[in-house]
Amino acid sequence: MDESKARAFILVATYVAAQDLKVVRKALTALLLPGERRLHFTHESAPRRKMLMSRIAELPVTARIYVAHSASDVVDRRVTLTEATVEAIARHASRLTIERDSTAVTSDRRIIADLVRSAEAPMSYVHLEAKDDPCLWISDAVAWCHQRGGPWHERYLPLVVSQPAVK
Repeated sequence: MDESKARAFILVATYVAAQDLKVVRKALTALLLPGERRLHFTHESAPRRKMLMSRIAELPVTARIYVAHSASDVVDRRVTLTEATVEAIARHASRLTIERDSTAVTSDRRIIADLVRSAEAPMSYVHLEAKDDPCLWISDAVAWCHQRGGPWHERYLPLVVSQPAVK
């Protein structure tokens, strides 16, 4: 999962089946340019973004976008993270990987732990830097495209399993 706060608060959860993790991570890592440690859409050129989204759309992954519109990023993060965690539990996800935002780790852990405990779900969760798991790059790409709108929406739609939830 990764978020974007550019316009509305967007949280994107990317789903990758356990048996596909190795191939997806390898394919994403192969897209890095020399010297890059991660893909980050903010730092890519438009032609490269188009190419990256085309390659990502070919991978065995899906994404779900959660959108919130309160006056507070803290509230929006809590609402979207709760929705995403509930959905992950319902999908029987074995692990949540969230891009690390040091200001939100403690709150995130509390929210997720409460939901996992109440559902008695065998799901683990971890906060990582984007460079530490290439699957986080997919959520970043989808969030960037969603925030930009226009023709960029078409680039991520093949990945999205449902329309954004608006709060």
